Amino acid sequence: MELKTLSAGTQYASLRKMIAHGLMHGIRHWAQLGTLARNAGCPAGFSADLLFSPSIR
Repeated sequence: MELKTLSAGTQYASLRKMIAHGLMHGIRHWAQLGTLARNAGCPAGFSADLLFSPSIR
């Protein structure tokens, strides 16, 4: 994929790199949500894993 940026010019990324970036970016957001939850008073041992979450069955 060709990406045109203002500061770095034209950059190229493979599909594999784009998928890896998307997964890593998602992990970052889960960490941010966990930090916000702990700062709001939720216990540190809560399950933030979507796989084991009762919210989606």
